[in-house]
Amino acid sequence: MFSPVQIVTRKISRAPFSLFILSLLLTIMGITLLYDAGNGNWYPYAQPQAIKALIGIAIMWLIALTNVRTIFQQSYVIYVVAIIL
Repeated sequence: MFSPVQIVTRKISRAPFSLFILSLLLTIMGITLLYDAGNGNWYPYAQPQAIKALIGIAIMWLIALTNVRTIFQQSYVIYVVAIIL
């Protein structure tokens, strides 16, 4: 039997890092363009987008580390929440 730390470590080592790096680079490029669109000011566009990007990346990793069976079992709840949002 594996400990939870070993399971998480194994899942992280099998993660497609090229996909993560590509999405991170696109996010950084988008935030940089928003910074430039705000005439060098961080707040009007770039800061809210950066906060949303960090929250999105955290949610992405949580979903990636979740067991697929758990996602399948909760699929109807996830569907209803997605419709409400």
